[in-house]
Amino acid sequence: MRPSYRALVAFTSSMALGLLGVGVTAAPASAAGCYGYTCHGYDMYHFGCTYTSTTSAAAVDKRTGVIVGYVYNRYSKGCNSNWAEAQLTPAGVAAGDTLIAQIVTTDSKGNSEVMNAPAVGNGNQGALTEAAGQDYSGSASIYTDMVDGTNLTYSYALVTSPSAGGMLVSYGTGEATQ
Repeated sequence: MRPSYRALVAFTSSMALGLLGVGVTAAPASAAGCYGYTCHGYDMYHFGCTYTSTTSAAAVDKRTGVIVGYVYNRYSKGCNSNWAEAQLTPAGVAAGDTLIAQIVTTDSKGNSEVMNAPAVGNGNQGALTEAAGQDYSGSASIYTDMVDGTNLTYSYALVTSPSAGGMLVSYGTGEATQ
């Protein structure tokens, strides 16, 4: 019995691809190291999560009307996770204001997840919550560890001012969904 021409072409093509080191396997859906619930409490850069959408809000000093910071709610579709990124404006830095970034959600298992930056300790430990450490007073962006992105998330920039006796003068809120 003679093999058909199609079968012969298919066989030789697959052999040639194999010899060339070309695989015919499906690529994984995500190259990231976590997805959804398994991302909580971890650093997005460490796990290869990049943001695919962002919402943002300004933190305005309630006493002066000046924008003293910004908060960004970042979402990664590949990781189904969110994190908050926040930054003081030049006006906030000049005023000596300090900042805490926070993100809050209810995860896919019904747990409350709360991440803060700067966090107490090292962060990136996979915890459901990370307490806020010392307020940040620099000009660079700070960011929280990730939370499960299955449900609505809320991010905050909590700004305090020495001229207000260290009291909260402003916060920005950013909501994000997928």
